[in-house]
Amino acid sequence: MIEQHSLNFKSHWVSVNEPTPHEMNALVEKYGVTEELLRYAVDPYEKARVEVDMEAGVTLLIFDVVLPTHDVSEPETAPVGMMIARDNILTFTSEPTSFINKQLTGKIDKLRAAGKQVGNIDFIIQVLYDFTTAYFVPIRRSDGDRQRMQRNLQKNMDRNAITKLMEIETGLVYILSSAQGNISLLQEFKRRFKNTLTEDQLENLDDVIN
Repeated sequence: MIEQHSLNFKSHWVSVNEPTPHEMNALVEKYGVTEELLRYAVDPYEKARVEVDMEAGVTLLIFDVVLPTHDVSEPETAPVGMMIARDNILTFTSEPTSFINKQLTGKIDKLRAAGKQVGNIDFIIQVLYDFTTAYFVPIRRSDGDRQRMQRNLQKNMDRNAITKLMEIETGLVYILSSAQGNISLLQEFKRRFKNTLTEDQLENLDDVIN
């Protein structure tokens, strides 16, 4: 499914959720995206990274987002593609990550209500900031549960509790690794585009990274 939303006087946010082959062909024709980057964008197993096609003028970011429904011992993340093409922003989601479309629609509605227009890069940085801060709650919750389990084990060495602690620690390592992958992506994005970003954009990007 493809939905187009006005972002500013010349750009649009294009929400792409599990596109059909016909819709993928339409994206290539209408927005100038490349077939190669499009395949990366819709691949549910892609890792966080930056891809740039200089000739086509298309940039793709693959960013892992935290899925909202998960157990503390089994946190889950999944990739979302964000593409800049012909002054438009395209996001690529699957069923597990489609919840972000509501978030982005709400962000655009707030900007309109405030009479504001935002540039493409500024919008992407704002979105990435939201995606990044979403990691804080599950990381803190997992770490808090891990510390409580460790304190309890000092009093009572229960086999089930040990198993649960191992599960929590495994989940914590998983989500921290996912967050680190995103940070590496953002650092690479900054390295590639620092000469084209404004000082404010670089500062805001550093806020996301840090």
